[in-house]
Amino acid sequence: MTGIAAGIEEAVADLGTGYGKESTVAALRDGILKARLIMLTQLLRTAVARVPDDAEKGGLSTAFQILSDVQSSHPEVIDELLSAPNTGEWLMVALHRINTLDSAPEPGPPVWADFGYLGWLAAVGSIAAQAKGTMTVVVRNGMVLLPGIGLVKLSAAEYHGHCELSWKAHDRLRFTVGDWTVNVSRTEERPEWLPLRRLHANNEDRLQVQLDDLDPFRALNATPGIIDPFLGNIKNQEEAYAPRLTRAQAETWQRKFAEAIHLLHNEYPGYFQSMGNYLHSIVPLNAVPIVASSSHTAADGFGAVYSTAPADECQFALTLIHEFQHGKFNLLLDQAALVKPNNQCNLYAPWRDDPRPITGLMHGIYAHFGVTDFWRIHRHRECHRSVSAHTEFALWGMQVEAAIIEARNSGLLTDLGESFVETLAAGMDRWRAEHIPDEARRIATESAIAHRTFWCVRNRRPSSAGVAELVARIRAGIPAPARLPESELVDQQRIPHHHRRLPLMLHLKRSGQHSNPVVDIPGTLPGDRAYVSSDITSAAALYSEVLHKDPLYPQAWAGLALALPRLHPDIDFTILHEHGEIVAHLYEKLSENDSYHPEELIRWLLGS
Repeated sequence: MTGIAAGIEEAVADLGTGYGKESTVAALRDGILKARLIMLTQLLRTAVARVPDDAEKGGLSTAFQILSDVQSSHPEVIDELLSAPNTGEWLMVALHRINTLDSAPEPGPPVWADFGYLGWLAAVGSIAAQAKGTMTVVVRNGMVLLPGIGLVKLSAAEYHGHCELSWKAHDRLRFTVGDWTVNVSRTEERPEWLPLRRLHANNEDRLQVQLDDLDPFRALNATPGIIDPFLGNIKNQEEAYAPRLTRAQAETWQRKFAEAIHLLHNEYPGYFQSMGNYLHSIVPLNAVPIVASSSHTAADGFGAVYSTAPADECQFALTLIHEFQHGKFNLLLDQAALVKPNNQCNLYAPWRDDPRPITGLMHGIYAHFGVTDFWRIHRHRECHRSVSAHTEFALWGMQVEAAIIEARNSGLLTDLGESFVETLAAGMDRWRAEHIPDEARRIATESAIAHRTFWCVRNRRPSSAGVAELVARIRAGIPAPARLPESELVDQQRIPHHHRRLPLMLHLKRSGQHSNPVVDIPGTLPGDRAYVSSDITSAAALYSEVLHKDPLYPQAWAGLALALPRLHPDIDFTILHEHGEIVAHLYEKLSENDSYHPEELIRWLLGS
């Protein structure tokens, strides 16, 4: 593949397998440098035209010239610097600030201080190209970052200015601000100098990535605060963003990273092949593992994985597969039109409680293909040989299949997009022959039904006129109409806080562990406890009690969608997870003056 534009169909077909050859990812990645150069040129021109004083104070033109000079002698150095994940994030921030100059001032450093990042890149390029030298760089928030090298603290956090940077010998750096000078060794940590740490894989893997807990432009804003959605404790800013890992914490990350890479190298070569070449940095989101781990990637930062502290190497390996899938898909989306332009959040993603746009749904499909494949293999390993591990494989497989159907039915896939999901679905078809224990399949099926029911009631609202017609018909003893009322999505901002999450999902998964399955999770209903304890009659009664007080409580409807079919096997309760909002809103209106049980309404809606 000599050019990705000429071979885009081949790239779609290759990544559509769920994996992607190293050569395909390399060709797609080549587009990053071209895009960054275009963005950088746009930034320079716009800044010089609109804010010339800030452009000069931030050293944009000077830094660009230095980079150009180093490019001529050491092109690989500049290519690496400009293609780095945080360079893309910085460019987006700088362009955003230029484009919003006429808006209300944003909190934070002055725009010229943000421009200084280009000078930091130029300094790193010069250090790599020259044995010794001197240049002026911007001090932002009292600090200077040398990307890939380290960060120096020179003044108070509110200070923005300039310093003289000098370097000589192999690793000596000197920073001078006025009469104050800081001399450091690049590798020796001191209170004022924090070297960038790196994570190393085992020797046979030859992989080394940055452990980035320093760069001010890493995309932490994608996770504005780490919230454990089940335990409900919001971590404070310092805990969430772990500004600098301790030496012991960094050593723990190192150990788990090496173990995770060893696992990936040996068990998941289809994913590791491209990851081993293009994983650039791991960005810690916190220091200590939490129950509900969190991770993300940044759209403009290919090669960086943001993650809370992993509990073990298995979780770390799964996170790397999941997030690198997002990274590869971002590369593909940049150059292949897989979806039609549409930003409406109106699609069902089984792993989300809120409606998603088509791009987000497709991202989830691709990432969770990798998650499913991870559990397909890893559920047989000694460390995770359990019903829960089999359940993970079964459930993620069901969810990805449901999401593919949602994408196909959306009408928002291009021909290339259709081809992509067809290839991905064909890859999953081969997994159908995999053995799944009956208990794991049951838990997975129940989880899928509960979530879909919850989602429908949480996010959809049928037309008032349609519900009124149903109410009039049932009170008059007239059969239900052949066509149910249309529904529309509700405003997410108006969904009550206590309607937003479904603890039952976690309880169902834990029920496969056969050890204290019901934990203390905020929002757990008494019916949840009864259901996972196999007291189905009590569970249905307890869910009904909740609905008597709050007829639109989505978690209670999710529970009933599981309990009622076991109590009334003669009734088809599919309507609950296909149109649960119809049943819920009909029940709400009837409850104002009448007394109906949910199963009665469902029998009537079904004409039985």
